[in-house]
Amino acid sequence: MIKRTLSHIINPDQAISRPKGNGVIHVKTTNQYYYPSHKTPYMLATQLNGKGNYRLNGRPIEISERYFYFLNENDELEIRFNEKATVETLLVLFDNDFIHDCESCIQSSTVGLLDDPFDKTNRLTTIPEVPFVLNGQLRLLLSNLTDPALTQEVLDDCLYELIIAFDSIEKTTRGELRKIDVVKKSTQQELYRRLFLAKEYLHDHVNSSVSLDSLASAVGMNKFHLLANFKNLFDDTPHQYLVKLKLEKAKKMLRSKKYNVTQTCYALGFTSLGSFSHSFARYFGKTPASILK
Repeated sequence: MIKRTLSHIINPDQAISRPKGNGVIHVKTTNQYYYPSHKTPYMLATQLNGKGNYRLNGRPIEISERYFYFLNENDELEIRFNEKATVETLLVLFDNDFIHDCESCIQSSTVGLLDDPFDKTNRLTTIPEVPFVLNGQLRLLLSNLTDPALTQEVLDDCLYELIIAFDSIEKTTRGELRKIDVVKKSTQQELYRRLFLAKEYLHDHVNSSVSLDSLASAVGMNKFHLLANFKNLFDDTPHQYLVKLKLEKAKKMLRSKKYNVTQTCYALGFTSLGSFSHSFARYFGKTPASILK
């Protein structure tokens, strides 16, 4: 099943259903959009352009071009785009047997797969209800699914590679989740979501100065609780993380030859050329001016 459109649906019985085989829904909309709450198959949901507002198991979430969610079978999903804006959405729907066969292949040894190639004992564990970073490899694989020439025949091959790539991302995310030392899984995942959104907020405001107070307010956390947990999870304080983002962007701007050092410095919200040059040299081992040569 490969679809390029979604209709506005009033009756939840018409909503996204468990596919017979794998499926891709790739749609663009410039209008407000509503898709009612419904149970999903295993599904990867991401935005290729713009931000999308969803409710996942009754909880409001936002998805952008930088991250995605991977839904479990029978999760409850609602889509509600409240603003008229260009939004490009990609939903990848997985057949139940396909995703369990992939998981068995990932989990089993070569000897085990030869002895019993149809073993179904390895079942997919519950995927955390958290955002996952959309890295370069997965972004490339997803772009293949938007090809208008994509056929059902080649879809399974593409999705097997996608599951392998996701497995690596999921393992990294589970490692990050283990850094959050709380007993309740729901609390652990909610704290992770808020810290992840704090990081995304810094990406969105890389050209600005972001205070700890404003960041804490944006994600609904006590500022000192945010500071301690952000440092524990991402190995940097929010301020340190933002400075690194600014410096990485500064390097790209200078390499483009479209901006000089002064323009780059003030475009990214540094307070002085001296502090910018010092931070840049300490981080990259070379001065900003040397990038222009």
